[in-house]
Amino acid sequence: MTLCKNCYKRNISRNSLCKTCIGSGVRLRKPAGCSNCRAPWVVSRGRCANCYNHLNKYGTERRLYPRKRRPVPKRQCSNCGIVVAVSLGRCSACYQYFHMHKKDMNPKVARSRPSKKNPIKNCTNCGKAHVASKGRCPTCYAYYRNHGSDRGESLLEKKPSAKSCMICDKPQIAARDRCQACYQYYTKQGKDRDSGHARMLYAKSMRPPQKNCKMCGRPQVVSMNRCTMCYQYYNKYGKDRSRREIRTMLARTKPMTQKNCKMCGRPQVISRNRCASCYQYYMIHGRDRSPKRARRLYEESLIPKMWSCSNCKRTPVYMRNRCSACYLYLLSHGRERVLRRA
Repeated sequence: MTLCKNCYKRNISRNSLCKTCIGSGVRLRKPAGCSNCRAPWVVSRGRCANCYNHLNKYGTERRLYPRKRRPVPKRQCSNCGIVVAVSLGRCSACYQYFHMHKKDMNPKVARSRPSKKNPIKNCTNCGKAHVASKGRCPTCYAYYRNHGSDRGESLLEKKPSAKSCMICDKPQIAARDRCQACYQYYTKQGKDRDSGHARMLYAKSMRPPQKNCKMCGRPQVVSMNRCTMCYQYYNKYGKDRSRREIRTMLARTKPMTQKNCKMCGRPQVISRNRCASCYQYYMIHGRDRSPKRARRLYEESLIPKMWSCSNCKRTPVYMRNRCSACYLYLLSHGRERVLRRA
């Protein structure tokens, strides 16, 4: 019993045969699978539709050919060259670095980092942990490639670096046991400068800078130990001012702003040499209040506040740590109110 063309062409699934095939006695059942190709759906005689039709037509089992799968190319990291690539053509470490810093890691650092496939090895010559090629670090490998032999013990021994410059005794070494200034002089002139002169320059550089102008004595030093006005004059005319010109300049300059309020003497000046309260009064009324009243208010603000009257111990406190009755009596009589004994 063969299947019709329609049932043969379409995918055979359970209970999907046409009426003709069902009437002819073909049944679909679900055993373990096709005995020939191990397909999951069986049509008849323990075989799938393809194997059953081939057996019914030719009398032999259908020959199975192994599928040829394309070899999957090994994806290498575009940064460090490791075979395992995770995302964006990078390995996990390079991808995490790229995701965090928005740039690729240095390939040399990426290749030298430890991993299961690339464990850290020490150089066979000097013992350093960074191995470049043939079990040697970059320095030893370059020496081995040029000379054909490893470096000796005399080259491997580190020479103790000088702690100070050999010319001026400066503790900062740049190159060839010299500081930066001495090394620049040596490279330009081809010889070292005088050690005495070099030490003198170094001693001058260690002196604290002058805080006041050396011409007018101002504390605002800009350059060459001069203030802005003296430095501009010197830079323009090539000479310093005379003493007379300096006196006239200092007389014309604006005096420093007053630190204390000119009305009440409060040390907190906001604007126009007045404190906050005096300046507000001046802006509202257009005039200053009397200096006596201003000083009295300032002195009252300095007195620590009390929760009860200092005379009769009443609450609340009105002014000057006194209640209203004691304060009015003090203003009118000039003395404290006498309390009657109960």
